[in-house]
Amino acid sequence: PRSLDWRNVNGTDFTSLNRDQHQPNNYCGSCWAHAVTSSLNDRFNIARANAWPRVTLSPQILITCGPSYERGCSDGGDPNAAFKYIHENGLVDETCHNYEAIDGTCDEFFYCQNCKPTPGNGTCYAMEKGSFPIYEIEEYGRILPSGNTSDPDVVADMVVRMKAEISKRGPIVCQMVCTDDNYVDDYTPYFPNKKGQKPYKPFVLNHPTYHCPEEDWDSCVDHNVVVSGRSEE
Repeated sequence: PRSLDWRNVNGTDFTSLNRDQHQPNNYCGSCWAHAVTSSLNDRFNIARANAWPRVTLSPQILITCGPSYERGCSDGGDPNAAFKYIHENGLVDETCHNYEAIDGTCDEFFYCQNCKPTPGNGTCYAMEKGSFPIYEIEEYGRILPSGNTSDPDVVADMVVRMKAEISKRGPIVCQMVCTDDNYVDDYTPYFPNKKGQKPYKPFVLNHPTYHCPEEDWDSCVDHNVVVSGRSEE
């Protein structure tokens, strides 16, 4: 399609909620976990035709027990390794453990917990496996440039493949570079103060002077976002 936005498909929003990786406690380098769980939430919702209950996977468990084992806030992580982990182990949803923005200790109690409502002295305990849902994925993959990204045709080809994947199965995780010149951080969208105003100014991330040494994008990228559609407007 010439335009597609999974936030509004004939009036239906298939996307999950926006979240702040730094709340509620401190700075947490968990953009990778939020991007991965957000894109999968959206894809589960699409595959299930938005049936109740809407899926909300736990980024906290991915941070604590995932590929960056107990260091997912401090050391960050890689979405490709995260998809591999979920493919091999599955992932619980938010009802097992809410987001805390901490590294955490990966044990049965942290993985999925509940509490007894004892008046004045509630006790908490680990949930037994089999008593809570684990979401799984059958496959995962990457969309990589088929050449040097300084070639406009290589970029155009990659964009076409990105759009095809989004159209067929849903939002994708997109890795990006946050350069030292604050190119990304300086962008601040405005919020409307008058009725009818659009909430965000159009903004395209395009840094024509940036060069990734030896096209080693695994080393150059340092942030992850979710791309949920495109528009011809």
